[in-house]
Amino acid sequence: MGGGVAGRRPGFGTVGRGTRWDLNIPVYHYDVAMEKEHEETFNLRLIEALQAQYRGVFTRAAVYDGQKNLYTRYKLDFGAGNSRQFNVTMVEGTRASNFEVTITEKHGESEMNERNQN
Repeated sequence: MGGGVAGRRPGFGTVGRGTRWDLNIPVYHYDVAMEKEHEETFNLRLIEALQAQYRGVFTRAAVYDGQKNLYTRYKLDFGAGNSRQFNVTMVEGTRASNFEVTITEKHGESEMNERNQN
């Protein structure tokens, strides 16, 4: 048999009807500040370690863009203030390093309104 790649079927994906939906999700937006600049991949690992080490604050996973923005579906418990400084330990091999991360509430609760029309 031949080893070629088959082409698309004629008309595939052209029949049917679009859907329309409205979505309202409460979202909390936070600013992330670190003592030093790091590459985005390192920042992602650092915030992952932060969430693991502070499970009392991060009761569910937060979404982080690798730079300065963190989003949650729930308000983080900072006590009386709108900001908190965290000391995070990162272990790589046999070496442990400590990092300071400050998270500040940016806008309080907002609703992420999305309308999808196909």
